Amino acid sequence: MRPKRPFTPEQAAEYAERLCSAAEYSSGEILRKLTLKGLPAAQAQRVIAGLIERRFIDDSRFAALFARNKVEYSGWGRRKIAAALYQKGIDRATIDAALDGIDPESYRRRLAELIDRKRRTMPDADTYEGRVRLFRFAASHGFEPDLIMSAIKTD
Repeated sequence: MRPKRPFTPEQAAEYAERLCSAAEYSSGEILRKLTLKGLPAAQAQRVIAGLIERRFIDDSRFAALFARNKVEYSGWGRRKIAAALYQKGIDRATIDAALDGIDPESYRRRLAELIDRKRRTMPDADTYEGRVRLFRFAASHGFEPDLIMSAIKTD
């Protein structure tokens, strides 16, 4: 078996450009992918800096799209989105900006839909225990406690 050739910075840049051309990635995700391919972290950072300069990577664009998609398609709340973005290497200021970009009306509507869908599967939804289960369910999706309480009371 032949030994693997080292992953050069030029190959890394080409690989990362292909990835970023096909889908949106954060700088943290690309850094992980490049280091897993065997590129030293310092060289990976230089490759990422070049990708950012050429607009292949934009963490604020990534965070805004991620937040919007997770609310609309996955039914995630702000807390779960913030945790996921943090795991992807996005800084706190960018996370806050992305969360501020979420439409409050669609966010509340998504929470109400989530609670309503869960409520229909529960025979005891109008009891205290049922409301507690609804609350825990919505909290596990990352929604804020005060919004959950108001959504449970109004439904």
